[in-house]
Amino acid sequence: MTWKNVQPTFSVIIPTYNRASLLGRAIRSVLTQTFKDYELLVIDDASSDDTKNVVQSFNDERIIYIRREQNGGSSATRNTGIKQARGRYISFLDDDDEYLPDFLAETYQRFETLPGSVGFIGSGIRVVGERSGKEIFLRNQIPAKPKISNREELYLSCLKQLPFGTGWGVTFRPSCLDSVGLFDEALRTDVDRDFILRLVRYFDYDVIDKVLVKVHRHDGPKVTTYGPTKARSYEQLINKNFSALFSNPQLWAEWHYKTGWLHYHSGESQLGRKFMLTGLRRYPYHLKSWVGLILFETFKSKGPKVHQSLARMWSKS
Repeated sequence: MTWKNVQPTFSVIIPTYNRASLLGRAIRSVLTQTFKDYELLVIDDASSDDTKNVVQSFNDERIIYIRREQNGGSSATRNTGIKQARGRYISFLDDDDEYLPDFLAETYQRFETLPGSVGFIGSGIRVVGERSGKEIFLRNQIPAKPKISNREELYLSCLKQLPFGTGWGVTFRPSCLDSVGLFDEALRTDVDRDFILRLVRYFDYDVIDKVLVKVHRHDGPKVTTYGPTKARSYEQLINKNFSALFSNPQLWAEWHYKTGWLHYHSGESQLGRKFMLTGLRRYPYHLKSWVGLILFETFKSKGPKVHQSLARMWSKS
């Protein structure tokens, strides 16, 4: 019996696109895990760089390289990996990040103690940057553990503030897909936000309160696309969660404020104004929407820079 005839405990999926210079670090972080029972699926979203050769330079039978013939974006690439995954648990790793050595061991130990109602878990991250060619520590972040047992309240709390994204060591049971489906390929950004919002409609989650993933902030090519694309994705997310948002006026205003300023930042002032006013009509006490509306309408093309400055001040307060 060969290794490929045996179901691995984990399927680790690394979606990648034109990140040959960074991908090797991510792969090495999986190969050096203290827990060895896994398969590693590297899903290449039709890269035009040296990605294939980077993957093939690693001589390990647990690595499975799959190249998509056409670029399909983050959701399509992840779905390609999910469809090929054979593990009892499925984990994601961004191609420019790293697992710390005990990530899989800690994740396995936690899942083995959890009831089936817990469909997915996340972990803490260490955010690092680079200066003069050297890695610099920025911060550690540990997501808060859920304190709400009611399914609807848990969902609403995630609409208000997502506990973590797929880059936070997210691992889930494949059986969850029977309830929530795959990643939405109609979305081009915020695909993990949509996926997790669907998961919490059916499943509890847990948090490993340890730093197990290293997230790199760098100036290289980014997977996420901002501007109009992100604004359109937020419009889709509002529609997908319309009932819950409409029933909670403050959340409704908050989501319309975010969608509005994304449009303003993209130079789409008419759409920006429309979304902020739509939020305010339902909840006229949303201060950030009033400030944003006045700011963008007053400063016009300079509005985005002024808004960024104010947003930094709010985040520190």
